[in-house]
Amino acid sequence: MSKFLTVFLLLLLTSPVFAQSTYAELGNDDEVKQVIVIDSALEASGQTFTEKEALGLAWLESFGPTKGKKFMKTGEGARKNQAGIGYKYDKALDAFIPPKLDESWVFDPATARWKDPKEAK
Repeated sequence: MSKFLTVFLLLLLTSPVFAQSTYAELGNDDEVKQVIVIDSALEASGQTFTEKEALGLAWLESFGPTKGKKFMKTGEGARKNQAGIGYKYDKALDAFIPPKLDESWVFDPATARWKDPKEAK
């Protein structure tokens, strides 16, 4: 694929016309297994995050390969971090927590992220 075509497709797919919502598939251990992007037109505008999530989840549940799997909406400033594969969902914080990069890192519950203790000094 040419560079021009790649850039064009990237701009097209990230434009507001093609607004997207992301949902994380969670395993039994609440670890993110995959992230699915859907057209946000499937969610009604003017609704709360919870109402939009319910519509998106209903659509995902009706779709064959996703039937019976557990999903959570990510983004829009909710759940502290955008979900990624390998992240864990923490119910108490209602947040997606990235993997710990080093054993010395310290967890910050306010951001639901791991911090390098050397940078904190």
